[in-house]
Amino acid sequence: MVAEGVAARPGAHTLLANTLICFVLVDPQSRHAFCSLYDVEPGPILGDGDSLTPEAMGAIGRSRALFINGFIFDELSPGLIERVAVSAKEMGTVLMFDPGPRCLSIMAGARPGREAMQRLIGISDVVLATREEAAAISGRDDPHGCAEWVLQKSGSETKWCLVKMGEKGAILHARHAPGPLLVRGVQVEVSDTVGCGDSFAAGVALGYIEGWDLEGALELANAVGAATAMGRGAGRNVASTSDVLHILTDGRTGEARRSVESALSLLRSSLEGSSLGVPTVG
Repeated sequence: MVAEGVAARPGAHTLLANTLICFVLVDPQSRHAFCSLYDVEPGPILGDGDSLTPEAMGAIGRSRALFINGFIFDELSPGLIERVAVSAKEMGTVLMFDPGPRCLSIMAGARPGREAMQRLIGISDVVLATREEAAAISGRDDPHGCAEWVLQKSGSETKWCLVKMGEKGAILHARHAPGPLLVRGVQVEVSDTVGCGDSFAAGVALGYIEGWDLEGALELANAVGAATAMGRGAGRNVASTSDVLHILTDGRTGEARRSVESALSLLRSSLEGSSLGVPTVG
């Protein structure tokens, strides 16, 4: 999220001239660690902002979906994050939330934001989490139990809950669906896993806002995440269309074939069709 979209209190000290930069350190075994201002100056780094500018809120209102990642708790106050999410929903914007690794400390009470994070989980149309993150937010160990907890918690508005399990694949529980979906992991040569979660989320966002069938959306998301792992670095180094198409057409047989063909058809039609606006917060 660009810092200039945050409005500061008059006269308050502000870091809004800059956007938080995070350096990612990757070792020869493809393990990574993050290094940012947050690690030496606990946030929220942009904590003196108490609202988003009308321009920023207008952009969110014109978008079909808003993706919020838990890292935003490093930058903005829990109250502001929650207000933006509620406003987005009121404007009819699809809300997607990935609590990310920050939820491990937030949900344990080591950092402020626990209540805001729980409310975000409850009002989001789509919730995505790794197996460890899902356990942290739900208090359950079984991935299917975690997903059901998200859908069934009091007042929940969540339509899809996805739990990512790395090389074992991912599961999707959807409200009113006859049962959970599982897509197996894609075997690729892993270079760097940085950005895989956000890439997976991009595939989910496309499938959800375009109204795809569940199998096709999950297959696409899994392929996009795997394709990103083949490269090094995030940002503009995430999955290419050619890599995603190659993964979807390679090595799938039997029952998986139908959902892959669905994902391929839907992806190609989207590439030929509309442009999709999904701003990211976090």
